[in-house]
Amino acid sequence: MDYRKAVLEDAERWHDLVFEVKSENLPTLFKMIKPITLESTKDHLKSIIENDGSFVLLCIHETTIVGSIDCIRKKHPEEHHVADIGMCIRKGYRNQGIGKQMLEHLFVICRNEQKIKKIELGVFPNNVAGIKLYEKMGFRHEGRRINSIVKNNEKIDLILMGKEI
Repeated sequence: MDYRKAVLEDAERWHDLVFEVKSENLPTLFKMIKPITLESTKDHLKSIIENDGSFVLLCIHETTIVGSIDCIRKKHPEEHHVADIGMCIRKGYRNQGIGKQMLEHLFVICRNEQKIKKIELGVFPNNVAGIKLYEKMGFRHEGRRINSIVKNNEKIDLILMGKEI
């Protein structure tokens, strides 16, 4: 596996990954609000890359992008040292340690660039594997947004986790 930051030329292959994972409509993820197009993916990747300190970390197997973490630095100056992350891994590559490896690479990039000092994320309570991984990687439970998600007419909490780098 190769781990590196995305560049604009990766947009089409990154789009394939994100579209595939979002199309699964997993109970641990938000649904697509609108279809993800290649153009919207290119625009989104460009906006991330142009936000100083933000990036998308890719995991590539041969020529296929099999996982990614988007690391988006907060815009307010008082929060500039904090980034929100979101991770996705292609079906068939899950439960093989890729999430752990991507997080380790993410931490190295953040330490080396010294722009992001804290990482935050929100995770659904039913994402037991994700929660265990985040805890194992040093994320702490920082709060809970009660009933902040409604999915299939069911109210769901969102667990807030964070890690100082």
